Amino acid sequence: MFASTSRAAIGSLRIARAFSTSAPRAKKTQPLIVELIEDVPGLGRKFDRVPAKRGYVLSHLLPRRLIRLLPWKKAAHRPSVYIRPEGVAAPMQSLIDGPNAQAEAAKAAAAKLRALPSTLTFKRRTIKPDEPALHGSITAADVTALLAEQYQLSPGEVQFAWAGLGAKERIKALGTFTGRIVTSRSPSSGRRRLCCMHAFG
Repeated sequence: MFASTSRAAIGSLRIARAFSTSAPRAKKTQPLIVELIEDVPGLGRKFDRVPAKRGYVLSHLLPRRLIRLLPWKKAAHRPSVYIRPEGVAAPMQSLIDGPNAQAEAAKAAAAKLRALPSTLTFKRRTIKPDEPALHGSITAADVTALLAEQYQLSPGEVQFAWAGLGAKERIKALGTFTGRIVTSRSPSSGRRRLCCMHAFG
C-alpha cells in the first residue's frame, strides 16, 4: 500500500495528545475573520473585526499577536465585520476587563487546555511514498491557528513553542519533536508539555 500522506501527531508527555488538519484544499479559500488586538496599518484599528487572508494571518498577524481569531463553521454563524468609525474612541480596557476578568480568563483557558482531545493530527503529504520529506511544512503558527480555529484557544490565551527549536522553525520531515503549550495569563496553572510525532498514515 502506497503511503503518500503522513500524520503529524502532537501528544502530551503525560497525556497523549495530537494535532490534525486534514481538510481538502478548497479551490478558493475564504478569508478569516479576525479581531485586531492592536492597530494594524492597512488592515484596521484595535477592536475592529475585519477579513484577512489566511496566509497573512498565519505568517504575520498570529506570530506577532496582533489579532484574535473568530472561529466559525456555518455561514449563519459567520462573525460580522466591524470597523470603528473615525472619531469613536476604543473601549477602555478597564471596562472590558472587570476586576476578576483576568483570573476568570486564565481559569477558562486552563480548562480548555485540559479538555483538548487525546490526539490532534496534522495530515501532510510526503514528496514520495518512501521519502520522509513533507510537501510544505508545519510551524508553531500552524499549531497556534489550529488551537484557535478548532478549540477556541486564541493566541491571547495560550502560547505554543517547539522545544529546542527557534520560534520560526519549520518541521519539514517525518520525525519526533517536542513543544509546549502554556496559558498566557497564568503559565504556572496551565502548562502542558507536548510531543509532536510524524508517521506514515
